[in-house]
Amino acid sequence: LHEDGFVSCFDPNLEWLEGSTSIGGSNFEHVWAIAVDPFDDSVYIGGVSQSSDYPTTPGAFDETSNSGFDGFISKLDADLTTLLASTRLGGAGSTYVQALGVDPNGGVWASGRTSADDFPNFEDPDDPLWSTYANELYFTYDDVFLSHLDDTLSELIHSIHMSGSYDQAIWDLVVDWEGYFPPGAEEPTIPAESPVIYLVGTADRGGTGESRFYTFPDAYDRIAHNND
Repeated sequence: LHEDGFVSCFDPNLEWLEGSTSIGGSNFEHVWAIAVDPFDDSVYIGGVSQSSDYPTTPGAFDETSNSGFDGFISKLDADLTTLLASTRLGGAGSTYVQALGVDPNGGVWASGRTSADDFPNFEDPDDPLWSTYANELYFTYDDVFLSHLDDTLSELIHSIHMSGSYDQAIWDLVVDWEGYFPPGAEEPTIPAESPVIYLVGTADRGGTGESRFYTFPDAYDRIAHNND
């Protein structure tokens, strides 16, 4: 199959197609995620590409093909006429970018799943986004990841894995811009100084009993139900 990704923009009443573009290379692309920057209306898209010639931009974080299935993040202008930035994201295994969110302080958050044991991972205990549960990686199956890139897609700011004993997948990501309230403030600061990132997905626990995916001791539910 040789499938291109696409991005389309409609007016609020769905009466006019205001912009539409294909994006891809010589093989196939699936676009699964989109996020719009409210400051300049630029459009981030993410997905997976099997094309060695998927378009990247000079100076991107990763311009070269890593495997048969690379994740990608691309940034277009509001009219969908100009590719502003584009990078691959992955390693020597399959990587799928499945969710995106714009950071109020600049750049984009990306999440998805990967089987690449060399997927970029920050292992700095002083980094507030590095957690002890990310030390244990199970790359026989897919792990989920959370990565933060700058708005030019040239710098990887943070990147971690979340692992379990079997497969995991991410289906959505939300960056809570209004989650930071300064002391004594009646309204949150925007842009948020410390945005909170929420992920939702699926974790195969490999059987019933206590979940093998990371949960907090006081979590609402720590039990595996019907394997997922």
